[in-house]
Amino acid sequence: GVICGNYRCGLCGVDLNRQWRRPSKALHSTVYGLKRVIARAKRKSGLCMYIDLHGHSRKHGLFSYACGQYAADDYRRFTVRMYPKLLGMLTPEFEPANCRWRVGKGKRGTGRVVVAKDLGLTETYTIEASFFGIPVNPEGTAKEITACTTSIAGAANNGGNAGDVPAASDAGSKDAVPAESGKEDDGDG
Repeated sequence: GVICGNYRCGLCGVDLNRQWRRPSKALHSTVYGLKRVIARAKRKSGLCMYIDLHGHSRKHGLFSYACGQYAADDYRRFTVRMYPKLLGMLTPEFEPANCRWRVGKGKRGTGRVVVAKDLGLTETYTIEASFFGIPVNPEGTAKEITACTTSIAGAANNGGNAGDVPAASDAGSKDAVPAESGKEDDGDG
């Protein structure tokens, strides 16, 4: 669909990120195939994380959505919050406080939710980067999203060492594991 100017819909005219529950092999072949690959990788090689990269049309900055509504004494409540915490420590532009842990209405068919709930992979994330860049820093300059995503990709490819990333002690208020927000946000992808 992107080749025709769409940014959400495939050539069949539907948002492919809402077809994950029951994808059609004929109409949603990419989703159908990827879902099978993920299930196989989880079963055979211990796949430990699913990350879906999105652009956000309304909210600003870099943040994530996850399926993290677990009881206070459930270890998964904490493990699902670790990746956003690490991103916040490694990438100053990433804002763990803006992350959301609840599944909003209409999100049940998305890749992140299906992989978490149907395929049983706890650490599933949608990483969102604003179409409009990140908020202006205190010095009055805005950094480019490409630099931020390059830093995130570098951290992932280099075992967490993105090169010019701040030490954990420099992360300031980002050192705390983000609290679960009561906010529902229907703007996630």
